[in-house]
Amino acid sequence: MTLLETLDYFLTETAADMEGLSWEIREETNYEDSNTEYLAEVYDFNKALYDNLKQIKSIVEAHK
Repeated sequence: MTLLETLDYFLTETAADMEGLSWEIREETNYEDSNTEYLAEVYDFNKALYDNLKQIKSIVEAHK
């Protein structure tokens, strides 16, 4: 597996995690005692990770 393939794998996984978290956040807003703050923090972490991975991928592609 190449570096670009590895980055693509983690980008796909992180995007899927963010999608799942997005659904969980929407679902949690239906409850009075919701856990949305924690889920939003996890989502923000994953978003930052995703953005960093995309930036790394673009740098690697530019230097091929």
